[in-house]
Amino acid sequence: MLGRQNRHRDPIAGFLGERSIQLAAARSKFPRTVPRAAGLSPAARKQDPESPTTGSLDRAAPPPAARRQPVNGTFELTERCNLACRMCYGNQAPSDAARRAKELSVPAWLELARDAVDNGMVFLLLTGGEIFLRPDFLDLYTPLTRMGLVVNLFTNGTLISDRVAARLAEAPPSRTEITLYGVLRLSGTRCLTSASIPAQQRV
Repeated sequence: MLGRQNRHRDPIAGFLGERSIQLAAARSKFPRTVPRAAGLSPAARKQDPESPTTGSLDRAAPPPAARRQPVNGTFELTERCNLACRMCYGNQAPSDAARRAKELSVPAWLELARDAVDNGMVFLLLTGGEIFLRPDFLDLYTPLTRMGLVVNLFTNGTLISDRVAARLAEAPPSRTEITLYGVLRLSGTRCLTSASIPAQQRV
């Protein structure tokens, strides 16, 4: 996890800064007592006499898991990655056409997200493989941020350009986690050489 950065110096810092406080604030907006109709379909909510629209809460409501309410979601957008870390299962080659053909399209992911939101999903993690390997990632990310979701990103960070950073800064994710590949020079080099990252930029 990256620490706090100077937002006035680095365009990437607009979205890679410390997000823990913002995430805690977002979580605090959701009451510990869940509305009775939170796990119902939109049609069922309208017919529920104790719908949240009336301001009435059912404090005896079962927890989200008991209602099969998907509060947390994880979308694995791809198995492909621009790195080749031996310890990682999501390290298929970027040029793997067969893997790419199996990936869901942006409309398919958005349909799945809308369905999950309608059924109570609040937190969404986007991961891979490497999410920024998909050229249509921002076409997916932007609509997701407009659904009221708390969006987190898992990435290796090597494909984040100034253009991508600027786009993400328009609707910053709640949290961005960037993997730091090992504490030993050898272990880090094994992962990063496949991305042609100069030695002075390796961690």
